[in-house]
Amino acid sequence: MRRGRYGALLAIVAASMLCGGLGGGSPAWADERSMESLEEKFVAAYDRLHQPIWDLSASFSAALERMLAQKTADGDLDATLEIRNEIGAFGDGRDFDTEAFLQRPAEVEALASAKAIYARERERLWNGGAKARAELLGHYATALTELERDLTRSGRTEEALRVRRAREGLDADPRFAGETKRAFNERPFDGRIHVVGKGDIQIEHNGNRVNVRNTAYNRSKYVFGSSRDLRVAAGDVILVKMRGTAVYRSFILSIESADGSVFVPFAVDDFRYLGDGRDAVRLASDREELLRIVARPDLGTPDPDMSDAWRNLPNSQAAQAASEWVRCGPGTEWHHYAAVIRPEMLKATEPPAGEP
Repeated sequence: MRRGRYGALLAIVAASMLCGGLGGGSPAWADERSMESLEEKFVAAYDRLHQPIWDLSASFSAALERMLAQKTADGDLDATLEIRNEIGAFGDGRDFDTEAFLQRPAEVEALASAKAIYARERERLWNGGAKARAELLGHYATALTELERDLTRSGRTEEALRVRRAREGLDADPRFAGETKRAFNERPFDGRIHVVGKGDIQIEHNGNRVNVRNTAYNRSKYVFGSSRDLRVAAGDVILVKMRGTAVYRSFILSIESADGSVFVPFAVDDFRYLGDGRDAVRLASDREELLRIVARPDLGTPDPDMSDAWRNLPNSQAAQAASEWVRCGPGTEWHHYAAVIRPEMLKATEPPAGEP
């Protein structure tokens, strides 16, 4: 596995999550008869359960260190300071506050993308461990209740009170609550890709081919259409492969939620040009490497039919106005263009004037 390649890491930690449950029955440590020993065994069980999140955090920290080294070598002071601040604030990821994490500045594009990916995957792992976490909490609360009763029977009242306070404080324990609050821009949504192009076009979303129903009157020349619903979130990668020999060889696309409340416009500068070789698809699968690419496509120019088609697609006027035409490279080879959906690209559709 290459360092910094999130996809491979997340496959590993997701698989290991399956082994993180407690299984049936009470854990062996539940019969401990001292507060200190019980807490020690509980923390060990908690760490085993959350190892996938700790692995994800370690990978994110390593990515930040590599990012810092690169920006330092580039002499980019502003980026160096911002990344260094994130490293200090994040720590090892165990004292994690979602809201504070998302609100910290991330003007460096690679940092913003890495944070979006981390927040999304941490939430996925956190939610996936809900059942095992509830079992762990139940076993621990039961063990504390029994210990409190035993200490009371033994006349050790002060110790029993300390155990009770620990048990009553479980509801507010950040190890069991508070990680799932998300900013609006980080929430995944169901949306469709809307696209117009002159030439042959193929689209991939996170490495998966997207089928677009082509409604163009001349399908050998144009692509006008929309995809089925996709699960979309910040950090996703859109790859456009295109070839065309016409004068107006260009494409334009946006993503919009099924309810019309969220849209993602794509400008020319959002795309990286990956070339026409076989390595292009590999580059698109590595977000860190993708974000280091500086090559951008040129601004495209539509013909009248393309402009009319874009206006007639079922996406909002806001999305249509904010998206830009991308010019495709010449020749019959496939040219590859990729964009990472950054959090700031997700826009809320404002209701028409006069509506609440």
